[in-house]
Amino acid sequence: MTIKQLDLLQMGERIRRQRELHGMTRELLAEKLDVSTKFIADVERGSKGMSLQNFYLLIQILDISADYLLSGDADNHHKLLCEMRFYIE
Repeated sequence: MTIKQLDLLQMGERIRRQRELHGMTRELLAEKLDVSTKFIADVERGSKGMSLQNFYLLIQILDISADYLLSGDADNHHKLLCEMRFYIE
């Protein structure tokens, strides 16, 4: 099994896309996480990581799977979205 390094740049891009899908500004996300807007910008650019506590809050706020956010595994993300639609309908 090959162990991959965490790609903060790609993770930041997935965070930005999901934030925008929710119509959320950096300012609003920062407020919900109780961090600065600059911190959110740094995370989205991949120049900073975040604490496990903030990561946990982030996946709840953005309604995204931790697996997808960390690895970009679109299959798991797609399966989760399909399951969510099943329960909503």
